[in-house]
Amino acid sequence: MKSQSAGFSLIELLIVIAILGIIVGIAVPQYNQYRRRANRAEARTTLVEAAQAAERFFVRNNTYVGAAAGGNIPAQSPHGLYAIAYNAPNATTFTITATPQGGQAGDECGAFTINQVGVRGAAQAGCW
Repeated sequence: MKSQSAGFSLIELLIVIAILGIIVGIAVPQYNQYRRRANRAEARTTLVEAAQAAERFFVRNNTYVGAAAGGNIPAQSPHGLYAIAYNAPNATTFTITATPQGGQAGDECGAFTINQVGVRGAAQAGCW
């Protein structure tokens, strides 16, 4: 009489591990790309809110210079994924830039910008 063994053979186990490795190798990069793409909304929202704050400052003071003082313009996005830079070279113009940092730094879109007339920019087309 032959005894029947229960369980998996080493070959079967190695095949399953190889298949799981391939699936993980494909899924993890796709998931990271999805997260970076979803986190871009934080940059866009922060820029629009900062531009609105600069406009409110302009209405009260008739200048964009100094709008970042007093916490009107944040230094970074709410979750810290983007550093916010406010530049007002004169009383009638400003540019706000959101630069990716931390886990978002590898994003293909790079930095986002908005100016006093609402012109939006990014390192790559289609990111806004």
